[in-house]
Amino acid sequence: MKNACHKSLFIVVVLLSVIISRSLYAASLTLTHIGSLATDGSTYSEWWYSATNPLFKGTAGDEAEVKITIDSQEYTTTADSSGMWSYQTTLSAKDYSVVLSSSGEQYAFTLHAGQSMSSSSSTTQETTQSTATVPPTGYNQIVGLVTGLTLAGAGVFAYIEGQKNTKKAYVDEVMKSLR
Repeated sequence: MKNACHKSLFIVVVLLSVIISRSLYAASLTLTHIGSLATDGSTYSEWWYSATNPLFKGTAGDEAEVKITIDSQEYTTTADSSGMWSYQTTLSAKDYSVVLSSSGEQYAFTLHAGQSMSSSSSTTQETTQSTATVPPTGYNQIVGLVTGLTLAGAGVFAYIEGQKNTKKAYVDEVMKSLR
């Protein structure tokens, strides 16, 4: 009886660990490349890309839809099973307002396509990420957390009930032996 209780608790803990780790480490929306320019996941408010028609690449949730809005024109792509997505643009040399969004997360920036960043530019790239750009917790993370807490509660309940039953069985055996 005691072994079965420990096995059940072990299974609950393993399942809980898997669910919580998937929800905490779920891929969030990032832009990893603008054409050949590796962004390293940085979230600057402006990017300069000296060529035109860049291929946007990034990460999102597994098989999540990613919306790319370029100057109010909306396009969509879908991340693959490992969360990788890409979208080929057809942009000429000018400034564009770009917004990437997926699963409640959003990243907006200005893309200066077909232009190089001059040293006399009146704007500068940000070097730190503002807390204002931290994406809100998504629905999947909330569901994962609630599910994990529910499983943890069920596991604790099962363990306590198992302990009670084990003690009761032990007391019953002792009482039988005394008769």
